[in-house]
Amino acid sequence: MITTHTKYSKEKYRKTCTNFNFFVILKENDKGDKMNQKNEQPIWLSPKELFEQFGIALPTQAKYRMQKKIPYSKIGSKIFYKLSDIHRWLDTAKVN
Repeated sequence: MITTHTKYSKEKYRKTCTNFNFFVILKENDKGDKMNQKNEQPIWLSPKELFEQFGIALPTQAKYRMQKKIPYSKIGSKIFYKLSDIHRWLDTAKVN
């Protein structure tokens, strides 16, 4: 059993574990869209998950969607980001 320090809230601990698990998944699937060639399902993120994983604020996401700067999918009123598209988008925005 893992215990946490009293100053380290359970919520913050849960988010840290979630972020760590996400990082492990990314390292295991470090092949981008090649995972689709193995018949695995792509990873989709909600706007909240995109914020939690990449730190792109919700208003900024909305602005980028309106300006057609960020790749996304929309079903009804729900917004989704394909993880491999976000990685590719970030790679194209890279500044050397």
